[in-house]
Amino acid sequence: MQCAVSGKNQYAFKLEGFEKRWNYVGNKREATYTNLGPGEYTFKVKACNSDGVWNDKYTSLVIKILPPWWRTWWAKIFYLLLAIVALYFFRKYTLISVNVKHQLMLEHIEKQRSEEMNKMKIQFFTDLSHELRTPLSLILSPLEGLIYASPKLDIKNQLTQIYRNAERIYKLVNDLMDFSKVEDSKLEIKVQPHNIVTFTREVFGCFNEMALKEQIDYQFNTKYEEITAWFDCDKFERIIQNLLSNAFKFTPFNGKIVVSVDKLTTEQLEQYSAKYIEGTEYVCVSVIDNGTGIAPEYLDKIFDRFYQVPVKEYSNLKGTGIGLALTKSLIELHHGFITVKSKMKKETVFTVFLPLGNCHFNYSEIIENSVDLNLNIVKSPMNECNNKDKNLQVIKKGMPRIIVVEDNLELREYLVSSLEKNYSVISSDNGRSGYDKIVKYLPDLIVSDILMPEISGIELCKRIRENIAICHIPVILLTAKAAIDDKIEGIETGADAYVTKPFNLRYLESMIRNLIESRRKLYKRFSHDIYTVPKEIATNPLDQQLLEKAINYVHNNITNTDLSADDLAGFLFMSQRNAYRKIKALTNQSINDFIRILRLKMAIKLMDEKKLTISEIAFDVGFASHAYFSKCFREQFGKSPSEYLSGKAGTEDISN
Repeated sequence: MQCAVSGKNQYAFKLEGFEKRWNYVGNKREATYTNLGPGEYTFKVKACNSDGVWNDKYTSLVIKILPPWWRTWWAKIFYLLLAIVALYFFRKYTLISVNVKHQLMLEHIEKQRSEEMNKMKIQFFTDLSHELRTPLSLILSPLEGLIYASPKLDIKNQLTQIYRNAERIYKLVNDLMDFSKVEDSKLEIKVQPHNIVTFTREVFGCFNEMALKEQIDYQFNTKYEEITAWFDCDKFERIIQNLLSNAFKFTPFNGKIVVSVDKLTTEQLEQYSAKYIEGTEYVCVSVIDNGTGIAPEYLDKIFDRFYQVPVKEYSNLKGTGIGLALTKSLIELHHGFITVKSKMKKETVFTVFLPLGNCHFNYSEIIENSVDLNLNIVKSPMNECNNKDKNLQVIKKGMPRIIVVEDNLELREYLVSSLEKNYSVISSDNGRSGYDKIVKYLPDLIVSDILMPEISGIELCKRIRENIAICHIPVILLTAKAAIDDKIEGIETGADAYVTKPFNLRYLESMIRNLIESRRKLYKRFSHDIYTVPKEIATNPLDQQLLEKAINYVHNNITNTDLSADDLAGFLFMSQRNAYRKIKALTNQSINDFIRILRLKMAIKLMDEKKLTISEIAFDVGFASHAYFSKCFREQFGKSPSEYLSGKAGTEDISN
């Protein structure tokens, strides 16, 4: 419908989806909307003419308002993913926090349990120490009298060895008692002024004998003749002795140990520690060795009580775990501190720092009147240590040869001195050099410790059983491990016997004698038993294979009168020397005698068949002449071939 006068037209509109009623705006031709939300709208407009008649038809316009980017669907997906990730990390953090709290709680419980266990250990050791001191005193005092009263040097040396080991136990007892006092804060010190250079040198001198035995380059270095320091003589002596004992324990044969004394200012101390007393000079005593060394991860723990380095290569050198802990406590009682630096298998340095003067001590800890120092240590005669070497060698011709492989010097000396009466004895201080000596000297028997540096006794036994040249040698393993699993492991590696420490010497000697005698019986059996098989002579599979191979080779070539030691050695892929040594070790015969015995045994078998004459048998088994065959037969079996065939001697007589 057309309006006559457009200026009088009126309009109405509405935005469907936003409003429900029409907006009548007269002749106004514009509409304004704000804050419309995202979505789809329909804008409708209708009009009326000047007569006020509205047109029922309207004009519409579809309007689509897009949401901002942060309200789009992909933005919502992003928000959802972000929320999921946030929840994941929140849960993970919560779990980690719970686990950390739980771990801390477990560590706290474990620490409490460890503390309780340590207190129980200390209490037990303290009670035990009290019980041990009286009997130890009753052992040491009479021994000391016997040592000085004994006119015989060998008896004096044995008594000194007993005294030294009893004194070690006594020292350990004292350490345990002092350690318990430290834990209860009851250990007291009494300090007085002394020349610490002289004192340290005297303690240093107490280890001269050990250095001679171990052939260690043992040095004392200082540029001072006198440094006056306040210290408790007994406690400081034990500090230096503990450090030197550790140094000797971990330093190898022909190693080096240096003890040095120096004086440092506060400025020089800054590189060592922050524990020093400002404005005070310090004396430092260092013990340096080129032994095993300490791994970096254990340096902070070695001073903890009852701590032992949990590493396989240290297993043979473990102690009680109180020596260094007590040493640190004694140093701290002097208001000093101790440091350690180490490079594996190169150098280890323990340094004790003590402040000079007495201002840092309580009045009750100071002794004004100085007393003379007296270091009482019983030493064996010097000729004993000069005549003994770390690797002893007592070789006697015509006697069974034994190699003793033991890293403990005193036990090694004891075994050698005990066994040398009946055997030719060679000794070694570790598995590696022991193996080299076994290959070189081919002993009749080996006695070896299990826990040793470089190569353990188990590994040594394995190497012996894998080497065709020495796999026949009986091995006796010595160890402090008494568990049945340890014994089974030792036997499974090929050991012939397993002896736990402490052992009875008569029992060990009896075992050695029986093993050597068993080997001799096998030798005799090979020589006289016609039907002996390799597995009855050799217990080791390698020996059995080699012996069977050698016997088969001789049997296959038995008619060859020129069969020689060179032929058999070449067949076995061994030098004549090595082949001779191996056949000799298995049968106690030279190669030529071994071949001749096999020929004679084959001759016996042919005689039993009674199909050939003696001359035919002699030639069939490789003898060039009847006369030589008869001579060898009589020497081997005590009867002539004709006597055997005539029935004057039976096979039973020959085989016995």
